[in-house]
Amino acid sequence: YGILLHYPGQHMLRLKQSHNPHNLLSKAKKDCVATEKPRAHVYMPPELLVPVEVPIGVLKSFYLLPSLMHRLVGVPDAGHST
Repeated sequence: YGILLHYPGQHMLRLKQSHNPHNLLSKAKKDCVATEKPRAHVYMPPELLVPVEVPIGVLKSFYLLPSLMHRLVGVPDAGHST
């Protein structure tokens, strides 16, 4: 990516995802058994990380934003169909 690190010999940090994403708009199948997806890990140098002073609950609420926007877009269409 063309990023030059100031400390190229530093140890990488192992990061884990904070949320297991899934499609909130898909219809759940009754026959389907829910299986947990394996968690992915990423290795990053510490100097590329930026501390964010936001509670984890606020960050997790952003995962619902695409689903909410999709439903809001469909509201005007529902009014025209009747």
